[in-house]
Amino acid sequence: MTRRRPRNPYQTQARFASTCPRCGVTIKEGERVVIFPNRSSGAKAEHEACGATQYNSHMAEVSMEQYGNDLYYER
Repeated sequence: MTRRRPRNPYQTQARFASTCPRCGVTIKEGERVVIFPNRSSGAKAEHEACGATQYNSHMAEVSMEQYGNDLYYER
């Protein structure tokens, strides 16, 4: 049985040390990171602060797809 990997970015703790592709600083094990899955080149992990803008933008798009504008303006 194969596990499907999510294609949406998600926040988690780093399981091992790596380097942030955006700022070039070492990510230590246990730090909060944003994971950006990619089908062709695997996943990339960025510091929570480095990936926050892109992650929040994606989550806003997902919310708009699920709930649309109407729910916000009906209040």
